[in-house]
Formats: sequence, structure tokens, C-alpha cells
Amino acid sequence: MKKAAKINPPEQEPTDADYQAHCQFALEPSVTRLLKMAEDAGWEPRQAAYAIMVLAATSVRQDETRQDETE
Repeated sequence: MKKAAKINPPEQEPTDADYQAHCQFALEPSVTRLLKMAEDAGWEPRQAAYAIMVLAATSVRQDETRQDETE
């Protein structure tokens, strides 16, 4: 069975100006692969991309809620 590729870890601090760009670069192959898998399964590519955006936004919102609860 083929082992999934790992996502590269960050090499800088979250406060660094290029942190977000490096994060996108590290995630891009996995997201592209996920979108291709969704398309191969029959999902319309734009709808699959939109679904990923909604899931990501939901995750951020949940993280913010958890942080608020611990403060």
C-alpha cells in the first residue's frame, strides 16, 4: 500500500511575513490531490473547492470558539 506523503513542517514563526505563503506552498499538493480525488469520484470541481473552503472556515471558527472558552 502506498504511504501518504507528509506535509512539510514550518521553518519560520507564525509572526514571520512569509509564514502564510510557506503554509500554502506546503499544503498545495495535498489540497490539489484531494480536489482531484473528489473530481474523479464525480464531484464538480468548483463545488469541491467551495466545500473545502467552507470546511476550512468552519474549522477556523471552531478554533476561535475553543480559544475563547479557554481564556
